[in-house]
Amino acid sequence: MYIRYVIFESVKKVTKLDEDAVNLAFQIKLCQSTTSRCWGVYLGIDLIDHSRLVWCLDRCPNSNALILGASGSGKTLTLATLSKRLHNATGSNVLILDVKGEYSDILRALHNIVPRVVDPLITPINPCSDIESLIQALESVGLASSSLISGLELACRYEDDSFTKISEAENYVRYLTSVLSIHGIELKHLWKGFTVLNLSTLYRTCPRCAQVIYLYILLSTVFNADQRDCGTVLVLDEAWTVLPHISSKRLHEVLRLARGAGVSILIASQSLNDLNEPRLFFENCSLIMVFVASGPLIEETWRYIGGSSIVKNFANYVREVGVCMVRTTYFDVPKICYVDPIDYFS
Repeated sequence: MYIRYVIFESVKKVTKLDEDAVNLAFQIKLCQSTTSRCWGVYLGIDLIDHSRLVWCLDRCPNSNALILGASGSGKTLTLATLSKRLHNATGSNVLILDVKGEYSDILRALHNIVPRVVDPLITPINPCSDIESLIQALESVGLASSSLISGLELACRYEDDSFTKISEAENYVRYLTSVLSIHGIELKHLWKGFTVLNLSTLYRTCPRCAQVIYLYILLSTVFNADQRDCGTVLVLDEAWTVLPHISSKRLHEVLRLARGAGVSILIASQSLNDLNEPRLFFENCSLIMVFVASGPLIEETWRYIGGSSIVKNFANYVREVGVCMVRTTYFDVPKICYVDPIDYFS
């Protein structure tokens, strides 16, 4: 049996890597073999042939990734690692939409990155220069009504007490206008450096508000490329919270246009059932990672991934955190990968 995978559990505790984890990293390094050179992002170790697996960006039609796995299977740590390595490879800014409030601690503990953290309940986001886009985002998630939009426009343009005149969805308007303020941070400042948009408190307080902010930032990142200085790695954590509310047409447009807009979209969710038309993601994401700790996901995704029965049987046999089935555009068959989160070995 393969060596124990302790790095993920160590980092989940938000402490420095323990001695066992460091020793494991050296063992992994010793069993690595070289792969053909390409410009890309190091993923980890192929557990079948012990080669290094690399996401070769120069051999892919896009730099979008879909990460599937149950809670605790390794998605969050993988997304943090991928976003950092994409940043190094492309020079892009990184914006993480975090609904669990975990990324800041993981980036500090694992990659020695101190991101800027924006909590919209503390530091409002200012979309009021583009109110039509905000209303479009509201309509896209099916939350808009004429009275709600009227109240939102009033609250953005006038004093805070204006929303008290609205009878429908009063609490919703109150929360939403508290995080969308003319005195808050401008959207363009979210697309600079390493930024974590912490939506965890807002999601617990007003889930609908968090969905609107989430969707608004997603659409703005892809369709307002002229407002950004350079490329962006956009991490959509727990995408099940908003993806079902996006129409298939709009979703396809976002994924298809992302590369031209200089955006790499990294999407994490727990099940295929969370995705609106899963085939859209498998066709428009050059990297697919399915964490094998989530047993049923292997069967669910196999018809999209396909490949060797050896790989499938291995995936059904191994149930370790941090191990996933990987498919990229240029792999002949899916691989079984242990995601190596130790950056200085990449």
